[in-house]
Amino acid sequence: MSTIRFDLIEIIQIIRRNRRIVILISIAAAVLGTAFYFIKNKKYTAVTEFIVSNPSYTDRNNLFSANEMTFIDYFGGDDDIDRVIVMAESDTVCSKIIANTHLAELYKFDLTKPDAMFRLKQKFSKAFKIKRTEYKDVELSYTDKDPQIAADVANESERVIEATYRGYYNNVRQRAYEAISDKVHQEDSTISILTDSLAALRDKYGLYDIISPARENVIIGSVKNTSTAGFGKGMEQIQNIEALKDQFVTDRAKHTSYLTEFATGRKSEQLQLTQVISTAKPPIDPSGPGFLLTLLACTLMGFFFSSFVVLISVYYKAVIAVQR
Repeated sequence: MSTIRFDLIEIIQIIRRNRRIVILISIAAAVLGTAFYFIKNKKYTAVTEFIVSNPSYTDRNNLFSANEMTFIDYFGGDDDIDRVIVMAESDTVCSKIIANTHLAELYKFDLTKPDAMFRLKQKFSKAFKIKRTEYKDVELSYTDKDPQIAADVANESERVIEATYRGYYNNVRQRAYEAISDKVHQEDSTISILTDSLAALRDKYGLYDIISPARENVIIGSVKNTSTAGFGKGMEQIQNIEALKDQFVTDRAKHTSYLTEFATGRKSEQLQLTQVISTAKPPIDPSGPGFLLTLLACTLMGFFFSSFVVLISVYYKAVIAVQR
């Protein structure tokens, strides 16, 4: 033939005439794909899913709120989920997971070498995946050759992430608790000093009535011994010190109440901020395409490759024939 038409009919005819080569190459590709599937190291992916709770519920303003009309969604919003993902991918959390699951020993990394931890974290990061789903929960997965290791690491990762996320809020409350606690101790010391001063002044001037401007000018009892030298000055001193002491006692009561509020929810078993809805279990099937899909893909690749080679061969033969 002097020319060749590369339309659909002609292509089908060319492949049909060379079907033996096409079939043989397709079978060879299928055999190679099957061999590769059974020879390659299989990896397993364990998956756990959890919901992020709204951290606002753990705040003392909502735990002890007297406003019953305030409504707060039980589920965390997009910003809360983003914070969880950022913490999960942080170096601190990765190091904690690696230490808790003993991955250095399992993967046989010698941590005495300078770059061992860096390479271990790289290996961990490739196998560790966390993402937000369309239902606003979080999906965490870990891939390993051993299905049990994959499940253990995935479950431990969720626990470390929850503890780290909750720990941030607890640390903020703890610092506030310690600051208020120091303030209460200072107030206790001041109240003790003022009490000693009041007792000394009362004994000195024989004035044991309750006289305090801070108590709305309440005067209980009758003032006696008004002829005592310096009585007026003593009365003014007692009123001033009583006013200060009353204010310190009021502040201490308020701050002690704050201490109780900030101390709530600091234990590890209280007010957890994530809820697991699917625990990671050792996977049965390896990750990636299965046997049938691998066989079909390799066969099709072999078919298309052999068809392309046949068409190119026929085309160049036709071109050479025309030139002659």
